[in-house]
Amino acid sequence: MGAQKPENKIDTKRRRKLVLELRKEGLLYREIAGRIKEQLGPDELPKGYDASYVGQDLRRALKQVESDLETEAKDMLRMELRRLNELQRAMWHKAMNGDESAVDRVLKVMERRANYLGLDEPEELDLTASTDTETVETLLDALQEYPEARQAVADALSGD
Repeated sequence: MGAQKPENKIDTKRRRKLVLELRKEGLLYREIAGRIKEQLGPDELPKGYDASYVGQDLRRALKQVESDLETEAKDMLRMELRRLNELQRAMWHKAMNGDESAVDRVLKVMERRANYLGLDEPEELDLTASTDTETVETLLDALQEYPEARQAVADALSGD
């Protein structure tokens, strides 16, 4: 029996990527554990690798994907804000000297920036537009981590 090598980041990342791929194929956790053992071999896996470990790998992989997306979104936002700043800077002098077209463009840039940053008041939510069961369940599920908000929505929809 080979000595277990310490788990490193490359092995973990490779294993979690494989877990995600197999889960996307619809395999159950125990099936994934079996496939992982076949493909990587016992010396490449943490001791006791099983279905519960697969679940842990999956949660961590999904959390990493979410973190990566959030980072990419923040980078994109910074880039877009820089572009808006450059556009505004290019039109600012003309706008301040009374060029109405430049004023309109600067205002549009400012509106876009406010939209990106969430500075404007949100549009009103029309709860009467669609209160079918599926929509209500989706909304309440989305508010699972916010019990007060979840209760307030449930109360509003029930007319309490």
